[in-house]
Amino acid sequence: MYCDIIIPNNNEEQFIKIAEALGYKSLCFLCTIDNFQKRKSFQENTKLQIISAILATKKDFSKAKKYPVLIIYEADAVNNRQLIENEKPAAIINIEKFERKDTIKQRSSGLNNVLAELMVRNKIQLAFSLQDIKQNNEEYLGRVMQNIILAQKHKIGSIIASFATHPYQMKNPKDIISFFVTLGMDEAAAKQSLSNAYSRWKQIKDKSEGKIIAEGIWEV
Repeated sequence: MYCDIIIPNNNEEQFIKIAEALGYKSLCFLCTIDNFQKRKSFQENTKLQIISAILATKKDFSKAKKYPVLIIYEADAVNNRQLIENEKPAAIINIEKFERKDTIKQRSSGLNNVLAELMVRNKIQLAFSLQDIKQNNEEYLGRVMQNIILAQKHKIGSIIASFATHPYQMKNPKDIISFFVTLGMDEAAAKQSLSNAYSRWKQIKDKSEGKIIAEGIWEV
């Protein structure tokens, strides 16, 4: 189920209309912990499956993980390994953002073999924002491309989405998939990555409702 992730600002109904027109089946509202606690449900207004996610920093991560929703950790310059190793968010985003000196052999993209193995072990996905890619420079794009290669090498699950802050920044699912294929992502992986936000949210929801008896075993 293709699911776009957007960052609303009292414009949820506009996002819903655009998502419906673009052919999405699910829409994820990504909020800070404070906005999440105040937001209302829009499910009754649409046939889309509306899901929720919290964009959490190190400071508010412990508060965010009390909720049975998708938690996307916003990377910083210091705490990434500790969060990946111990707190186990659903996904991590913006790992490419922090200024580091690239080496001759590779870009300092925020992801390395050690972190990649930890992410696989803890089932943490790597999130890529179309908006961030569009708004940054070629160096940032190069880091994203390197991380796509590393993610595929280590079999890290990915989440791709527009992360739009305005409804007209959203893109057709096929366009998002095609764009990430041009960056080096396998087409089948890109299609799955546009569905992973919903799949992970559903897993978290089912677990909170006691529908998952053990890993890989659902109540019927």
